[in-house]
Amino acid sequence: QVLTSTGTVWQSEAVPTGDLKVIQIVYDTDSVQYACATDEWGETDKMTTLEVQITAAGSSSRILLMGQVGISTQGSGNAIALDFYKDADDLAETYNLSGKNSGFGFLESASGGSLQQQQNIFMVDTANTEEEITYSISFRGSDTSTMYVASINNLSTLIAVEVVL
Repeated sequence: QVLTSTGTVWQSEAVPTGDLKVIQIVYDTDSVQYACATDEWGETDKMTTLEVQITAAGSSSRILLMGQVGISTQGSGNAIALDFYKDADDLAETYNLSGKNSGFGFLESASGGSLQQQQNIFMVDTANTEEEITYSISFRGSDTSTMYVASINNLSTLIAVEVVL
């Protein structure tokens, strides 16, 4: 079984049989650091300099998304969540593609300190359009304390791979 998302609903599907074909791979890298001081998913909380654009061969194409980004929390009990952002002319803009409050990657500092870590996030999305899709990485904090996404010392990466049967 494979777990997939329509952006609002998770569903389990049988693993496809036959030949999977990679149609295209697009990627971006960046080293810009972002401050996060909000506890909601929204337009100010995405990595605007780390984006990929992909135009799927068909609306049923699957897009494998892979992201790696450093995150750091300051102070005890602060947390930050990572997710994927998706936008296309004929789709609703989505800052929280998983639909989960904790996103795909969640880092929380323990009592009495801060924490830094490279976080990997993955998802298989369905294109649901034949228009150009923009993907990015979005983030939100557990409260309004300032935390950081990415680092000027580390490279963040976003990769999108279109596959079809």
